[in-house]
Amino acid sequence: MGKGTQKEKAEPAKLLKVQGDAEKGAKSDYAPDTVCIKLSARKSIVGVTCLIGIVTILILILIVALAVVISPVPKSLLSEPCCPDGWVGYRGKCYYFSEAEGNWESSQHNCSSLGASLAAIETPQDLAFLMRYKGHTYHWIGLRREESEPWKWVDATEFNNMFVVRGGGYCAYLNDVAVISSRCQTEKNWICSKPSLHLMRG
Repeated sequence: MGKGTQKEKAEPAKLLKVQGDAEKGAKSDYAPDTVCIKLSARKSIVGVTCLIGIVTILILILIVALAVVISPVPKSLLSEPCCPDGWVGYRGKCYYFSEAEGNWESSQHNCSSLGASLAAIETPQDLAFLMRYKGHTYHWIGLRREESEPWKWVDATEFNNMFVVRGGGYCAYLNDVAVISSRCQTEKNWICSKPSLHLMRG
């Protein structure tokens, strides 16, 4: 038992000596193993470092994914304005530009049958859009007056004189350059408008 213990103590000392000799360039039977131990230790450190890096990246991806899932989605992304086929959407409204002609009353009746009314113009942007989109044909809009009365929209709202209505008629329409009035019995195309719907995205 005494000899075995001394031999076991001698082995580590011999290994240390061989390790030192290997570092100095001396030849030894143990030198390749010692170099392998050093290389495998370096490989282990590199491997652990890579593993930590990969785990860190995966955790960051998971955090970002959870933040996206948990954060509230703006309503503008959940819904989109929707107009029926043949209608054009602009600033929260749907517009229908007729190809047929009719007098002012029949034009309003046609718009009503579509769940709309002759177009009311609320902003200068709306007017510019309608003038640009209608092309060169004349279109009735929802502005009318009675003799010696102020102009009113089809919903009975009084016109705020946002633009000049030219002419001496009682029903307003859009010509190539302006808002004009004429006799209500003349035949023209018409523009209907109604609020746009919002369909939920599935």
